[in-house]
Amino acid sequence: MAGSTKSRIRRENRLTLLLTQPDLDILITLTWTSTTLADLTTTISNIQRYTEIQTTTSTTTTTTTTTTTTSSPQILSGVQERLAKSELSSRGFKKYFSADFSRGRVGDGLKNIPKSAQNIFVGCFNKKSRNSDEFQVGVFADENIFEQRSFAYQQETSAVLQSNGFYSYYANNEIPGEPFGFAAKPDIYLGPFDFFDCQIQAGRWDCSTSQLESSRMSIYMNFPYSSGWRCGADTAANYESATSFKRDFVLEAYYN
Repeated sequence: MAGSTKSRIRRENRLTLLLTQPDLDILITLTWTSTTLADLTTTISNIQRYTEIQTTTSTTTTTTTTTTTTSSPQILSGVQERLAKSELSSRGFKKYFSADFSRGRVGDGLKNIPKSAQNIFVGCFNKKSRNSDEFQVGVFADENIFEQRSFAYQQETSAVLQSNGFYSYYANNEIPGEPFGFAAKPDIYLGPFDFFDCQIQAGRWDCSTSQLESSRMSIYMNFPYSSGWRCGADTAANYESATSFKRDFVLEAYYN
């Protein structure tokens, strides 16, 4: 039979292209129907032009969110001796009260804790000492340390165990001056300030520093003329004079 024979393609054709580059995905889907090889050649040519001008792009942006959680540094437990003041600032503590031992009626100021406080620090130091950049003795506590209670006067008794591993007392007005303080041990003798160790060893209140424990502080919260009577092993009785003792020693409180 004379004449030419044409090959025919009778099915639908689909071409899908996925081009991937950094931050860019290009997806191209093309569908066509060709009935002859000649038609297919023309269609492919059209596909080439189509891909040059018809693209659908999708850009995906990934955002990374970093969450930083800040927690309060752990407070130290027990009675602290020779604690550097820089240690307080490094733990986020700020001063809210300061008074020489010569100042009277310090209770209101000491108990005026900022509402935002989570913890407090109470301590004393000698501002004339070469170690004035550190607290001679102090404790980390919470507001419960300022809870007033009834304590025996001029006899051996026990202080209150605080949650942070030390013992404290804040006597009501049954004892002159309303003494306040802390110790590493529960035994105290308020007469009216705490001199338990001296009383046990010598039966008196004016022992030398070598006879006294360095872990005790004792002041008066509500005495009109002065407040401090003991900072560690230093007392108004064994310092160079009671006047210079009250002038040189300082009571401070901090919060975080």
